[in-house]
Amino acid sequence: MKINGSAIRAGNIIEVDGRIFRVMKHNIVSPGKGGAFNQIELRDVKTGTKTNMKFRSDEQAEQLRVEEKEMQYL
Repeated sequence: MKINGSAIRAGNIIEVDGRIFRVMKHNIVSPGKGGAFNQIELRDVKTGTKTNMKFRSDEQAEQLRVEEKEMQYL
């Protein structure tokens, strides 16, 4: 489901440009000139690399639903 850039919070799993990220930190920044944006620290689920992105409130990202299940392989 699509969510606004201002609704992204720590712990969310989002998809941006075909890559899946876990949101580590978020900070809402409102500069003196221009509109506010959400500064987000992301960790790539596959590679583990960290990146920073900025999302304005009118931009959208795909929020993914992830379920973790403990399993035992025999």
